[in-house]
Amino acid sequence: MKRSIAVKALSAGLCVAMGMSLAACSTPAKPAKDSGNEPTMEAKPAATSEIETETTVQTTESEITTTTTEETTTETTLPLVNPYEEFISGYQDAIKNKSDTWYYGPGVDTSDYMNLGQGLIVNEMGDKFGYTLYDYDKDGVYELVIGGEYLDGNSEKHVYIRGIVALDGDGYKIVAAGWTRSSLDYAGGGYFIHSGSGGAALHYDAVYKYDGVNKELATVGMLVTEYDHIDGAVAANYSYFDSDEAAYSAFPAYGNENAVCFDEEAEAKFDEDLKTANSQTNELLGINWIVVECV
Repeated sequence: MKRSIAVKALSAGLCVAMGMSLAACSTPAKPAKDSGNEPTMEAKPAATSEIETETTVQTTESEITTTTTEETTTETTLPLVNPYEEFISGYQDAIKNKSDTWYYGPGVDTSDYMNLGQGLIVNEMGDKFGYTLYDYDKDGVYELVIGGEYLDGNSEKHVYIRGIVALDGDGYKIVAAGWTRSSLDYAGGGYFIHSGSGGAALHYDAVYKYDGVNKELATVGMLVTEYDHIDGAVAANYSYFDSDEAAYSAFPAYGNENAVCFDEEAEAKFDEDLKTANSQTNELLGINWIVVECV
């Protein structure tokens, strides 16, 4: 699915100034189940402390220099031309108009519904969204990250993801998306934590890692929870898979031949996946999300 990119220079007044804050996520015993509440996005200061920053744009083509009032200088190499400007503008218009549930990118023919692939949620986005550019796989090519920060019930900060978009030849590829009933959090180090509902008696939890070669989220592990009512009591059956395709095609998942393991062993394996993800340093905590108004 190819579409041309109209690459436009960002104005100097809208330069991206990112300050990375190295903070470790706390480790939940399980990813939070769907609460039905949209996390609240809040723009965060780019610096790692509360000091004011003064930003100056150099006349070179390769870097933006941020100088703090403490006379320390941090140089962050960022593109001065935003290659995702057309995608961002199209998403902004889609949210304004709310004519569709999903946004698939600029110029995409949505009449071929079965071959559209992943889209970004539109009708839950309210009147704004936040984004930043971040190089997940450190290959020198930045991905577009749509999301923000939220506080959980323990007042711990997390980074939620509404979309990840990568450059793909002469077009864009939507790598991943998150929404209320299929939440996606970034844990750091290229790891993501997913929690999604397949219905009242079915739940999916997964840990992914960014694959820059294939521009996708590769499955580290997925735990499928199916609930049975036995003699008036609710029993949970756990199945562990190492691929999305195997997990989503298993009906029921419990006892399926493509599952890696079940019950306590399945829970233990997924807990190890969560521990790995949550042990990472989350580079996106505390950064400055650029807010796009959609009114």
